[in-house]
Amino acid sequence: MKNLFSLVALSLASISFAQSFTISDKNGVDVTNNTVTITGSASLYFPNDEPLKWQGKVSNETSLTKPVLVKRQVINVPNGSQNQFCWSIQCYAPVANQATDTVDIAGAATDESFYSYFFPGGANGLWTIRYVFFDASNPNDSAHVTLNFDVSGGTSIQNQPTKNTVPFGPIPANEFVLFNTSGLNLQGMESLRIFDLSGKTLMLQPLKKEQEQVQVPLDGVHSGLYLWSIVRGNNSLGNGRLIVQH
Repeated sequence: MKNLFSLVALSLASISFAQSFTISDKNGVDVTNNTVTITGSASLYFPNDEPLKWQGKVSNETSLTKPVLVKRQVINVPNGSQNQFCWSIQCYAPVANQATDTVDIAGAATDESFYSYFFPGGANGLWTIRYVFFDASNPNDSAHVTLNFDVSGGTSIQNQPTKNTVPFGPIPANEFVLFNTSGLNLQGMESLRIFDLSGKTLMLQPLKKEQEQVQVPLDGVHSGLYLWSIVRGNNSLGNGRLIVQH
């Protein structure tokens, strides 16, 4: 009888702590609870350079729909660097360590909305960030992936190259963002575009001749990371990244 109780208890424990999720990279390689190394240049600066990027796919191995959240654990990053992630329909500001929107992943289905972005800011080294995906109704049911960003060839923050861009602010923006276009000598043939990291346009605004400022309201725009550009025909006059934090 004692052995029977022990067997039942062991079975219940196995059920309670069963892992529902697996994680794979964009090519479908299983990286569940493992470490992935991303190599690249350290000379990538926020907000104007293209960051190092990693896409993860999260699969629900059960037959039930699971409400899934992700949280970030910053293990080792240098001063002057920036990192953030996208999950579900929004990209979160660098200050966010956990998603606020769940993704309902059906049984035996896979979600491909997760992206991690890292700007080394000129610091050579091996920098580590872990992401944990978990059932919002049962946080013990989780899986993680550890990202090692192995970067080299950087310069010091003091030697960061100057970017020829358009001054804008505040950073982060809340109710609005203001672009200073006084130095662009606008001809009335330009436009300002704000779009998300997938390329979806959120706002496209024609600019007036000799316009010196452009104020864009951010009502209805989720907190997160976005992109902007000012173009004249096929020529870019300025571009960058916009952080919205409500």
